[in-house]
Amino acid sequence: LPLLPPPTSVVIENVLPRPLDRHASTRCLNMAHEIITLFALRALSAAFHKLGSVLSVYNMAPDAGAFMWGQAASNLLEMFQQRCPLVKDVISVYHRTLKSDPVLNGAAIELLALYFDYLPDVATSEKFDISVALVDVLGRFEKEQDAEQGQSLMTQLTHLLKIAQTSFDTRWWNKPESLALSPLTSLLRVCTAADPADDVAHQMQ
Repeated sequence: LPLLPPPTSVVIENVLPRPLDRHASTRCLNMAHEIITLFALRALSAAFHKLGSVLSVYNMAPDAGAFMWGQAASNLLEMFQQRCPLVKDVISVYHRTLKSDPVLNGAAIELLALYFDYLPDVATSEKFDISVALVDVLGRFEKEQDAEQGQSLMTQLTHLLKIAQTSFDTRWWNKPESLALSPLTSLLRVCTAADPADDVAHQMQ
């Protein structure tokens, strides 16, 4: 890598282009058309993944230019945060689609996990009860008979566990009425029945 990083104003256009700024993406998230909301969720998730790839390159900067590359990484994160929707809008999509649309709900959970991963200060500024989400997915997982739907719920569990890692409010031992066991015990049972190579087992470790 060169000593100086590329201009952040150029990089951000290749990570989260201006047509998908906060105003446009938030409007898409709040629309009643499911396909538009799904597109917004998937596009934003793709932008977060691309952000991660770019930041991994920034971390390989030569020692002589480490300060400049580190500053550029911070600027890129700041610009990205200003362009993406507020996390409360993603939480709203999650709650709105909880019972009505499992595809949209799963996409919202994935995007929330990315917020907690890359923008933890922003994500934790909004109230999101991860325990309720865990209980809901675990309850559906215990009743699910379809293998494809079961795999989808397993993926959602993986994302929820990523969020739980940064949350101090997770009520692991409180047993709700909708579950036969506490969330932690239910997760352990899921992991013992899952493939050892499954992402949920890795998250539990």
